[in-house]
Amino acid sequence: IVVLHGEHDIVTPHVLAERFVADVDAPFKAFATIEGAGHLAAFARPERFLALLLAVLSDASRGSGAR
Repeated sequence: IVVLHGEHDIVTPHVLAERFVADVDAPFKAFATIEGAGHLAAFARPERFLALLLAVLSDASRGSGAR
């Protein structure tokens, strides 16, 4: 599971997004914050979203994701 969370997301508070990732049982988990973005972080900061997603996928392919 990958959660890329907007720093200023008022729809899903940061603490709830982090708790969700912590509570999910998954073989690969990653959580990252997109600075300066709200709930629609992928649209607000597409370049940052893509950079974080590629970094997470690279980690996943090497088996180095948080569990």
